[in-house]
Amino acid sequence: MRGRSPTRVEIGRPAGVGVEGHPTDELRSAPQDIIDYDLPTHPLKDVDIKRAKDALKNDPFFQHYPEWAKAFELLLKMGKRAEQQAFAKHALNFVMDDYLPAKLKNTKSFLP
Repeated sequence: MRGRSPTRVEIGRPAGVGVEGHPTDELRSAPQDIIDYDLPTHPLKDVDIKRAKDALKNDPFFQHYPEWAKAFELLLKMGKRAEQQAFAKHALNFVMDDYLPAKLKNTKSFLP
């Protein structure tokens, strides 16, 4: 199943989760990245909270993949999200030089 093709790293939705909470084939940052990389954040909007709660409750995907449910629950618990630009806190080339290589070395951290 393909989702939309973003032109930026999406943080606040688990890697591979599209706007409506459905899987995509794109690498995306997970809510844990906000913590791991101490990224600047923005509060979740009411619509973000509503969609995440609805997906957790009603989408069978989350019953089938509890790791994804855990990521969404962390997102809701934090109540915040980050944008791709948040990585610039570290350096302009941080995503290319550090973040992606680290992610690819530790594929066990990927959600199924």
